[in-house]
Amino acid sequence: MHRTAWTLVAGSPPPARRTHIRRRQDQLVVIPGIMVSVLSGIALMLIFDAPSEVLALVVSMMASLIVFMAITAFWKISFHTAVPAGAIAVATLAFGSLALLACPFIVVVGWSRVVLKNHTLAQVVAGAVAGAIVAAVVFSLLR
Repeated sequence: MHRTAWTLVAGSPPPARRTHIRRRQDQLVVIPGIMVSVLSGIALMLIFDAPSEVLALVVSMMASLIVFMAITAFWKISFHTAVPAGAIAVATLAFGSLALLACPFIVVVGWSRVVLKNHTLAQVVAGAVAGAIVAAVVFSLLR
């Protein structure tokens, strides 16, 4: 899937043996393609009158992509910690504080990114904090 998405967006296949998009410049090529996909989903949800909380969730994902693309233009931030942090923030708002029990997953993901030398501790923490804040604020405003 990754190779196909990369090829569609970048116009050529990624280098062999590459399983993650590590260079921030390469992320800037792929993120717009992801945004098109999310916008298509939002359009379909509007057409088919999706529940407001589902629409709010996906719009919060789009907002996160916009914020993270802006940050990625200057600094590498961890999408890997942003996603679970944003999901837990939204789940907490939607279902209550029991969802916070999933927070250790953010730590495990962040730890793995640092151990693999794909991110610094600052990039991992910034991703988690920004992911949670953007998702929570947008979801709260739209639900």
